[in-house]
Amino acid sequence: MNAHFIPVRPEDRPHVRAVAVLVHRYGVYAVILAAVNLAFRRHRYRRRYDADLSDHVRRDVGLEPPSRGRSYWEL
Repeated sequence: MNAHFIPVRPEDRPHVRAVAVLVHRYGVYAVILAAVNLAFRRHRYRRRYDADLSDHVRRDVGLEPPSRGRSYWEL
């Protein structure tokens, strides 16, 4: 069933070829350093939500003002 996903030869694996190209182009040290940096970095940027935009920026880009939730006294 999944036999077509199993590569016949090791060089048929596209991720191995991609790493080989990166090593050939940038060198082993740079590729290992980039992989370690990617593995241990912290997320510098938070996700942006629609509510993160200020009202005047929303107006400038043509978005509607954010809908306000109900107040606690209306619940």
